[in-house]
Formats: sequence, C-alpha cells, structure tokens
Amino acid sequence: HFFASIEKATRELGWSPEFDLIEGLADSYNLDFGRGTYRKPADFSTDDMILNRTLVLQS
Repeated sequence: HFFASIEKATRELGWSPEFDLIEGLADSYNLDFGRGTYRKPADFSTDDMILNRTLVLQS
C-alpha cells in the first residue's frame, strides 16, 4: 500500500476528509471483508507497476 498526506489539500483547498482514519478503515473492512463476499485473491499488479518504476538505491 502507498501512503499520502492530505496536508496540501487541507492547506490549499480547505478540504477536510469526511471520515477519520479509524472510521475509514472500519468502513472499508465492513464493505469488503465483513460481508464475507470478498473471495478473490488480492491483485497487486498496480503496486508492482509502481514499484518497478521506482528507483531504489541498494547497498
């Protein structure tokens, strides 16, 4: 997963999220997993595409 800050949107657009982190995570869980209908395996193809385009310096 990838993380981003909402600070710029809050500062420059006056935007604020409708849900806080805990409410958002609970909502996602209840909609996706809590109903027991989520059966297909996770698709990480977008993650792989992003990671393959990212330069990582290795020692």
